[in-house]
Amino acid sequence: MDERCLPDIERARCLSLLGKPTEAAEIFQQAINDLPQEFRRDRGVYLAREALAHANADEPEQAAKTGTAALSVAVETESGRIINELAHLDTELARWQRVPEVVEFRDHLTRMLPREKDRTPTT
Repeated sequence: MDERCLPDIERARCLSLLGKPTEAAEIFQQAINDLPQEFRRDRGVYLAREALAHANADEPEQAAKTGTAALSVAVETESGRIINELAHLDTELARWQRVPEVVEFRDHLTRMLPREKDRTPTT
């Protein structure tokens, strides 16, 4: 992990928790842009967190668009961590169930989840 990104990511998470989602989304965007390309899973997690910040800022279209980008990374990397973040986003976006971008994101996520469950070993 690029140590330079960590303070910005932590700051963005804190701003999200403090109810400042617009500021958080901006910081997530910059940190993602500064993140080396080889950190795919981290990029996906941060995209999902940025998407959640957009949802909390009442920006459902941007949240869905960013969430879809995170979902692509989740599929590529098979990252459960990204999926967990996207599950939170899905819950938050439920209130905008008629927004086309939200419908598309939620459909993609729903189609992807059964495949993830199929990969999980049973005990």
